[in-house]
Amino acid sequence: MNISISIPQSANNYWRQMGQSGLRISAAVNCSVRCVLEESLGFTNDYIEERIETVFLDGHPVDDIDTATVPSGARMALASALPGAAGVAMRRNSPYAALRGGITHTATSTGQKMQGMVEVVLFNLIMQHHTMRLLANGVSVKSGMLADMIDKASADEVGTIQADGKIQSAAEAVTLLRKKEGEFITLTVTCIQA
Repeated sequence: MNISISIPQSANNYWRQMGQSGLRISAAVNCSVRCVLEESLGFTNDYIEERIETVFLDGHPVDDIDTATVPSGARMALASALPGAAGVAMRRNSPYAALRGGITHTATSTGQKMQGMVEVVLFNLIMQHHTMRLLANGVSVKSGMLADMIDKASADEVGTIQADGKIQSAAEAVTLLRKKEGEFITLTVTCIQA
């Protein structure tokens, strides 16, 4: 199922929170974290070096984004600086990385580079800066999560909803999505200018 939602610019903050829930994206896999960030997610090298301070790959903090390999189906969390002592220890190449030695991601190789799926979770500034761009490009999300987002949205946070090209009211879309509970659906969210 393909869902397309057009929202007013004022609703960006509401829809950005989807970045924290996990967005499945078609991506290059069996390549480095940096490769996925640049080639598949559209981050520039400067942004990666200056803003993406924390990377988790399948629950493990990553220090070297050039040697950590992303397999298909991986879950990658991205954040700028995280708060507190634990946040400092989890940063890439932290001087306190030894405190997390047992959980740090180690380099792996999983075969030839190819297309696959990666689940991306975005936090803090990364979520603010990039969730809407990723949603506009199209992602896969769990139908129940999207049903909850539409159901909880105020009338001014949802514009036009289309399911497989057919215009739906918010209530109709929620009912349709609840019937697909547990399935991944393709979602595109675009902003319309007022």
